[in-house]
Amino acid sequence: MSPSFDLEKFLVDVFDPVAGERVAVVVDRPVPGVPDNDAWRERRAMAATWREGLARLGAKIGFDTMPLVSFPATGRSGGDFPFEGEASERTIPMAAVLDGASLLLALTEFSMTAALCDLCKRRPGADVFRAASMPGVQKWMEETSLAADYREVARRCRALKEAFLGADRAEVLFS
Repeated sequence: MSPSFDLEKFLVDVFDPVAGERVAVVVDRPVPGVPDNDAWRERRAMAATWREGLARLGAKIGFDTMPLVSFPATGRSGGDFPFEGEASERTIPMAAVLDGASLLLALTEFSMTAALCDLCKRRPGADVFRAASMPGVQKWMEETSLAADYREVARRCRALKEAFLGADRAEVLFS
């Protein structure tokens, strides 16, 4: 974690985990034909750090954090999760992770957004499920976009929503 990045604040402000939840952090790993790179290695280390931060937060709040789960890279954005992954040096069914989590963070090389959308469709009765597909997230972002005050971002979004509710059109000018 970067010195001024407050991971706990980020996790609480963005995901608001609560007691009784089950949280998972997943990463993809290189496979033959999909070579590793420095940013990807750093992202996997970042995921391990975030998972540890979630475990500490879970001990305070009362939620369970699964071991870090890795799976073979799909080699493309939009691919499905594989049938098996690995956690604590054991092979596990990915369905157990995906269906068992109420909060899932995917710090991956390739986007898992489509697979997470499909997961949401398969779990319509779930009380709470939140997921973040974070392909290409990098450590330096902890000092930039990830360090934003997300409570302020939410406040501004609510203000924009209210302003646009009665509108029939809008014009946005960028400088």
